[in-house]
Amino acid sequence: MGTKRIMRFLRKNKTAAKLPPLNLQVEGFAVEVHFKPMRNMYIRLKPGHETVFVSAPLRTSQRVIREFVTSKTSWLHDHFRELGEKPDRNLEPSFVEGEIHFIWGRPLRLTFFAPSKASSACHFDDTKLYMPLPMGKADLPTNSLKKLRQLHRQELERHIADILPGWQQQTRTQVDKMSYQAMRSRWGTCHVANRHIRLNTDLARHAAELTEYVLVHELVHFYEHGHNKRFYGFMDKFLPDWKARRKQLNRGLQAPPESDLEVDLEVALDVGLEVTSNTTSNNSRDSNSEPCDVAPLSPAEPTIGYIQLDMRF
Repeated sequence: MGTKRIMRFLRKNKTAAKLPPLNLQVEGFAVEVHFKPMRNMYIRLKPGHETVFVSAPLRTSQRVIREFVTSKTSWLHDHFRELGEKPDRNLEPSFVEGEIHFIWGRPLRLTFFAPSKASSACHFDDTKLYMPLPMGKADLPTNSLKKLRQLHRQELERHIADILPGWQQQTRTQVDKMSYQAMRSRWGTCHVANRHIRLNTDLARHAAELTEYVLVHELVHFYEHGHNKRFYGFMDKFLPDWKARRKQLNRGLQAPPESDLEVDLEVALDVGLEVTSNTTSNNSRDSNSEPCDVAPLSPAEPTIGYIQLDMRF
């Protein structure tokens, strides 16, 4: 059965893809392999974890997986050390008075207030994030997280409403549907056939230009499905400083010293790390790819499903 037929079968029979993970020891690393109906092989590292997480296409042999992990040994040593110096961004906030939260890249101190009919929503100013205390016996962390995510969504929707028309005009694309969702492992997804872009509401925590980068990234997928030289050429055309913004994404949010909380700070987004190996095509995801000449815009054929921009752990 050909690869395309296998992919179609698995999409219709999702239970067939639920294979148990495979645990390996490779070059001293504990490796956990998850088999999925996909074309590429990925390595992910997570802050606070000593395991190497691999996502591999179905029927990938252990030999191929071992060779892939072995080829990344130097990279793994370097980035395990780097991740050891970063906090786990997946930890839920504690929601204690004075805790630091970020809105649009600015560090704000959390303060609680008694809600009233006039004021019961989470809101913020230049220095503080104001959180209503839950009524009755409601759980404070759960209630506060729900309120905070509502704020993130509202802020992100407002910002996208401001910038999307201009970017649609500049890229000569049309988005039929925008949606927003709290996601742990994706900054955004793009369904080309439906012209549907979904963004992670967590983007509202980070500098606004990073959200713009994610949006343009997804819009470019309307012209080019893969992360190849043509894709990067479109990125160079529409957003010449996209590499600098991506570099910001990899620097991570940092709580400033106490004395700097009132000062505007240059902050960035902690997205962790990921390496990919293309197992079925020659498309490159080299972050240092050279700019290329971009042919006249011609939309990509809507023959594939969601294209995803990872939050790289």
